[in-house]
Amino acid sequence: MSKPVFYDRFTSNNAARIRLWLYLKGKEDDFEVQLTKHAQQLDPKYQALNPLGKLPLLVLPSGQSIAESSVILSYLEDKYKGLSPSLRPDSPEDRAHMEMVIRVHDVYIASPNCTQPGFTHTQGCMYLGPTESHFTPKERTIPRPARAAKLAELWKQLDILEGLMWGPYFVGSAMTLADLTLYPTFVFFVMMLPLAFRWPDVFHGRPKLCAWMGEMEKNAHVQMVKRQILDAWEPKLRGEGDFDAIIEETKDSSFKWVYP
Repeated sequence: MSKPVFYDRFTSNNAARIRLWLYLKGKEDDFEVQLTKHAQQLDPKYQALNPLGKLPLLVLPSGQSIAESSVILSYLEDKYKGLSPSLRPDSPEDRAHMEMVIRVHDVYIASPNCTQPGFTHTQGCMYLGPTESHFTPKERTIPRPARAAKLAELWKQLDILEGLMWGPYFVGSAMTLADLTLYPTFVFFVMMLPLAFRWPDVFHGRPKLCAWMGEMEKNAHVQMVKRQILDAWEPKLRGEGDFDAIIEETKDSSFKWVYP
């Protein structure tokens, strides 16, 4: 193996932050990309590389595996220190703020924090179905009460992120790893929440997040990642996914689906 191998998937917001780092740094040609389906993560060969069975994954030429997107980004920023643009703030205080933003995303939105069947991340309420399907395996289905609770949690975390936004980026005047972490997930929010739950405005009452999204999308590399995510999800939005089943669930008025 002469290059590090990056296990990627265009439908994954967590993998997209690594891809965005590679584009911003101009390093995409220095990595071998292996596009990986969810079913492949269950393969013993993949699990030997990452016993957690999660994606993204970076495997170095030495054979060392680096898992978890925040860990991968931290490694890359250390490994290529000095390569412009710097995506880690200079001061300890600013770095602490950056890490807090990333932690809110990774703990409360984008990870189930458990590998056992029946545990799904908060963001999964937007696209994982209520029953087993071609798109949603049995162990990842989300019961209706849990979906409504996860949706309420998303609304809460959006308010928390609004409070953490310093502007124009999360840690002030320059883009950092926090912005790379959050942007792909906000593409999910803008794409899925109005479709599945009829949210009229994801940014309602959150002007700083709205302005940040616009600022991010001035960058051509950010636009490229956005297009990759949208193109990868388009077949699922058109019927291959479980959105119809989720939309059917929202007819149950005993739960709150539309925010605000």
